[in-house]
Amino acid sequence: MLDLGCAPGSWTQYAVKVIGPKGLCIGIDLQRVTLAISNARFVQGDAFDEPTIVKFAAESNIELFDVVMSDMAPKTSGIRVQDQTRSFDLCVRALDVARARLRPGGNFVVKFFQSGEFDNYLKMLKPLFAKVEIFRPKSTRKSSYEIYIVGLKKL
Repeated sequence: MLDLGCAPGSWTQYAVKVIGPKGLCIGIDLQRVTLAISNARFVQGDAFDEPTIVKFAAESNIELFDVVMSDMAPKTSGIRVQDQTRSFDLCVRALDVARARLRPGGNFVVKFFQSGEFDNYLKMLKPLFAKVEIFRPKSTRKSSYEIYIVGLKKL
């Protein structure tokens, strides 16, 4: 599993429970993550730097990942349209990583700030996955415009 924007590590902690002790999660973030989890490796760096991903995937003997997830969010400015645009850009970049590093049949999860780009993003995902679903955690504040988009079974 590849976790883009993994800091502070809460999604990684959940993910390693799901993948079990034989699985491995590689988390990448601009911020340093100091958690010690036996089946997780944390890399401080740019999640969009392909050589960084390749290096740590190779060290872990992984060519392609079963899951690519992105909980990345831009540093919010308080200007909703600007924040939504930055979120969309991160989502597009995360999808680029999934295209390159996700094995056929693998799954993709991405945090998305709802915006006018929502339909465009779904159009980008639908040809790549057997199924695309929208998920809004119950814990999300009602005023929040963040959702998760899940691409199941990469074609």
